[in-house]
Amino acid sequence: MDIDEGNSGLKPGKIPGTARKLGAAPVSSGTATPIPEEAMLVDSMDIDVPVFVVRETPSWVKPIKEFLINGTLPVDETESRRIQRRAKAYTFINGEVYKRSVTGVLQRCVEPEEGKEMLKEIHQGECGHHASSRALVAKVFRHRFYWPTALDNAEDLVRKCNGCQRDAAANPISGILEISSDAERDSSPGGLFTAMVASGVMSE
Repeated sequence: MDIDEGNSGLKPGKIPGTARKLGAAPVSSGTATPIPEEAMLVDSMDIDVPVFVVRETPSWVKPIKEFLINGTLPVDETESRRIQRRAKAYTFINGEVYKRSVTGVLQRCVEPEEGKEMLKEIHQGECGHHASSRALVAKVFRHRFYWPTALDNAEDLVRKCNGCQRDAAANPISGILEISSDAERDSSPGGLFTAMVASGVMSE
């Protein structure tokens, strides 16, 4: 077979300097071609290797992951049905579990401890404005992260913040208004619920 014909689909690309030197080195019978010292090293600029960072699956979502991958379910029938029902909102991508929100946004599942740190960072970055617990959770979810105890964790954070308590006493409905600010305002009886679902604070 013609070599050129067999490689007709190949395109010329970058040839590392070391490879060029080795290819140009003369070859004589019975004589070993000396290998340049630089050939012992790998130049990261000459090699493109895709890197995927796979984080450990959060413990609370492992049963769902097992069901998604292997179809494995708990022995308990009630728990088994619960996992099958919940799994419809989750998907497995590149070794990580994501939850699909009601608006179709994929949120990476994280451990509660990691989520608490996110809440603290957002809370500390409020520049003096003490947001409600639901508003904090809405912001975290809009950054595409999810864990089931997010609202409880946010409420605990706000409860321990003196500034938040003073602000809540002065503006009792400020938190509700903040949640609906990013969602379509609806004057119907279910409007607030729709806004909270769209923000990711509540589930249907």
